[in-house]
Amino acid sequence: MIVAVWWGPVACMLTSEQRLDQRIIEMRDHEIDAFDALDAYARGDLGALREAGERLAREDDVPGLPEEAGPMLRAVRSVGASLSSVSSVADAAPQLSTLAGSCGSCHEVLEVSPAAPDRAKDFEQAFFAIALRDEERWSKVADALTPHGGPAATTWSQRQAVLTRSLSALPKPD
Repeated sequence: MIVAVWWGPVACMLTSEQRLDQRIIEMRDHEIDAFDALDAYARGDLGALREAGERLAREDDVPGLPEEAGPMLRAVRSVGASLSSVSSVADAAPQLSTLAGSCGSCHEVLEVSPAAPDRAKDFEQAFFAIALRDEERWSKVADALTPHGGPAATTWSQRQAVLTRSLSALPKPD
């Protein structure tokens, strides 16, 4: 009997830890897919952009995801579905900005701030700033986005619009 009393909480703890580990893995997959889409956009690779969108649109379970994150996860999947069927790379800029905003909303609601690597390109820094709700990162990149309204953008939705404009201004490979 003592073993059962002792083992029960341990089993629950392991299950909880396993769900957290799985959630971290799933979110890491979303990050990879989001940056695959962003990279494909920058390279002008429509096929890779659509593939990344398909992966984002998958309805895999995210064990242990709090209920309040459900709307943001559905938004990410919806953006993924949109990206998977865009007719041209240029048409994806608004969806990529929306994706950053959806990630940021979820991180804000769950009060998590994953570590983000420093990225070399301004549009990548802007994407991370929005996705992580990182004021410091935004302040570092805002001046570089001056032609697109970077310094004047004070809300996250305004910053998404700046990201859309900066993505749209990227030169597209022939």
